[in-house]
Amino acid sequence: MAFTGQRGVRMTSREVVEEYGRGRREFTYVEVVKADFTGAALGGADFRGAFLNSVKVEGAHFSGASFDGARLSRANLSNTDLGALCGATNLRHDNPCSIDAHAVMKSYGHPELYKFMLRCGVPAFFAESMIDCARTLGE
Repeated sequence: MAFTGQRGVRMTSREVVEEYGRGRREFTYVEVVKADFTGAALGGADFRGAFLNSVKVEGAHFSGASFDGARLSRANLSNTDLGALCGATNLRHDNPCSIDAHAVMKSYGHPELYKFMLRCGVPAFFAESMIDCARTLGE
């Protein structure tokens, strides 16, 4: 399955995880719609320019992954370290995404978390409060 670099090629979460398991790391410009990456380990994956729409990434691991230039829409980002997403350049937010307290607890040390949360549609007051609470609990 040669998905690499082909713009607009749709993949399911199962296909991405299977290809990753076979050693593929490059998923640039793919479309992943209504997919469930719950608990998936996708560290180091390259999602540059990808379109992630209505995906669930609860508890997924994206350490070292790249999301530069990707599009994110209606994603459930629960219980996930958001560091790879926070650090992405030119990440577009087409629609609001869900972020829970567990994700903030795993990510509060990232310097771009607050801005990322705002771009995901979290009101400023809630973003500040969640990060402050995470810092307090983490110390």
